[in-house]
Order: sequence, then C-alpha cells, then structure tokens
Amino acid sequence: MLSIRILYTILLLLALVPRSSAQESSGNRVSVPFSNPTRPRLVKVSVINGGIQVKGYSGNEVVVEGRSEDDASSSEPPSKKAAGMKRLGNSAPKFTVEEAENVVTVSVRPSDRTVNLFLQVPTTTSLKLHSVDGEVKVEQVTGELEINCVDGNVNLANVAGTVVAHSVDGDITANLLGVALDKPMSFSSVDGDLDVTFPSDLKANVRIKSDDGEVYTDFEIQLKPEAGKPQVEDSRPQGGSYRIQVDKEIHGAINGGGSQIQFTSVDGNIYIRKAGK
Repeated sequence: MLSIRILYTILLLLALVPRSSAQESSGNRVSVPFSNPTRPRLVKVSVINGGIQVKGYSGNEVVVEGRSEDDASSSEPPSKKAAGMKRLGNSAPKFTVEEAENVVTVSVRPSDRTVNLFLQVPTTTSLKLHSVDGEVKVEQVTGELEINCVDGNVNLANVAGTVVAHSVDGDITANLLGVALDKPMSFSSVDGDLDVTFPSDLKANVRIKSDDGEVYTDFEIQLKPEAGKPQVEDSRPQGGSYRIQVDKEIHGAINGGGSQIQFTSVDGNIYIRKAGK
C-alpha cells in the first residue's frame, strides 16, 4: 500500500510541473527568454493547420499564445457507453516552445483542431515562419524574415530588413519601412497577387516575372537592354534541336540599383509601390 501511495504522489507532482518555467496558469500562454539578448535572435514557427501572427514589442522575451478551434468535421457521436453522460471538452491547444543558443522554436502538435499562434517578439528579431493551411501576419519586426505559406495569405506590416516570402495559394502584401542593402530579397506566389510597398529612396536591381498577370509600379525603373531578348539554343550538330525561348522577365534598376529583389507570380498581378503615394 505504501508503494502505491508513493507512486500516486510522484505522478501528481509530475502533472503539476509546467512545460515551461514561464507558463501561465491559463495553460495556453508561455513566455520564453533568450539565452543572450545581446546576440542576434531567431524565432522559428511551424503550423500545419492554423495561422501565425507575430508582433514586435519592446520586451526581451518571446511570448506565445495558442488558441484552438474545434474542427466540426472531426466530431464523432459518443459511444453507447457514454449514454446519459456529458462530454467534457478539452480545447487547450497543444504546442511546444523550445529555446537553445538564442533560437526559439515553436511547433504545434498534430491534432484535429485548428491552432492559431499569436507571438510577441523583441522588435529586432529574425523569423522563419511556415504554415500549411492558414494566414501569416507579421507587424513591427526588423530582421531577416523568411515566410512560407502553402494555403493562405501573407501580410507584412511595417517591417524592415530582408524578406523572402512565398505562398502557393494566396496573396502577399508587404509594407517595408527599410531594406538591408547587402542581402537579396524575394516575393513569389503561384496563385495570388504580390503587393509590396518600399521606401521612396529604395535602391535595387529588380527581376520581375508574371506568367499570367500584369505588373504595375510608380517607381521609375531603368530597364536593362538584355531583358526580354529571346534565348536561342542550337544543339542540332549534336543531334538535338533548335530552340528559341522568349523570356517575359523584366530586368531593371531603381534609383541606380542596389539590393537584388525578385518578384515572381504564376497567376496574379504584381504591384511595386512607392511609400507615400
């Protein structure tokens, strides 16, 4: 009998240990400090079914809140053994937050519910965000931003630094307050529009391509003469064929050139805007 009591006590203590030392009593909000706040910071987030929203703030920790939604399609009728009983819902989202070497990794455990993540990060923080089915929003963050979204829109508001953003089925909207001059950027969507706003003094070399859409801009772009020239390949002497490919990609420079920026949309329009217009 004594051993059973001891085992019960141990199991009870383990159940009371929080998953994070900063986890709040609500169970769906966690604060995690960086190992060294003076060094570059990176936050990585991955969600299969749900969205990601990140906002910069003046603190030094990463605050993560998860909110789950019941998936009605996965609801099953209660078993016969539960006749006359009430089902107790457990809507607490299941996610994991880890920190190592100034990298905070947030991942959602597989489930039949939609889990949306809301993060607050220090204003100067790099991000790697991936969502399969859900929107991604980032606001007031400066750093290297890498965003991948399979089915959902990407919205970046008042960000700065470098951006690599891709969506398979969704629009990409971005408002950049500043651009790093030493690193390339890319915006691409298979089925969606690209709408990106830059500071009026942007200096960039741009490559723009939309297979089934139009390109609009209020910047003065100095087009490069090699852009749009047909590419000829003649491999007939080796038994091959004669091939001509017309490149619809636009090459040009804004304000004399600078950062390398690529815009690619298969089925959508591209809007390159000047701030203040």
